[in-house]
Amino acid sequence: MPQPTFRASQLQRMVYAAIAVAGISAVVGLGLREFWIEMVLSLAFTTLALAVATTGWRTRFAGPTFAGFALVGGGGLLQGMPALFGLLTLAAALIAWDLHHYGERLAQVGRIEEESSLLWAHLRLLFGTVGVGLVLGGMGLLMRVDYGVGAILILGFVLALGLTQAVSYLRKQSD
Repeated sequence: MPQPTFRASQLQRMVYAAIAVAGISAVVGLGLREFWIEMVLSLAFTTLALAVATTGWRTRFAGPTFAGFALVGGGGLLQGMPALFGLLTLAAALIAWDLHHYGERLAQVGRIEEESSLLWAHLRLLFGTVGVGLVLGGMGLLMRVDYGVGAILILGFVLALGLTQAVSYLRKQSD
């Protein structure tokens, strides 16, 4: 089955959509807990992030925008925002950040053979990774287990080692 072709404008619309989903999920999650001030601040941040994404400043502010959404999502979770909305905020912000950087890398290269198949492969990998992250994050938020300090250190080491190996493998596959 032939895969549809993509243009830079379509990739940019995906970035806008991911920013909007991150912002809407944060605003709704904070609104459900009646955190009105935080909700208005999150809405203002989302508006600013969308405005920055449409200007020439987007390269400089992609990292801080992702960090801002991480603070909104993580801070909302700590304050009692429903876990689903916090996870969705973080996942959508990660998608926006990743797609933005992917578009920047494509722009640096110039003309690319099989660009649409390359993008589809990246999207499959991205959404698979985000899907697994959402499932694991949801399990982590729903399960409560008490571990000792030693067990936590060992698990943290194994997690860091596994994450390092996974990122190394994915980088080799994408090159």
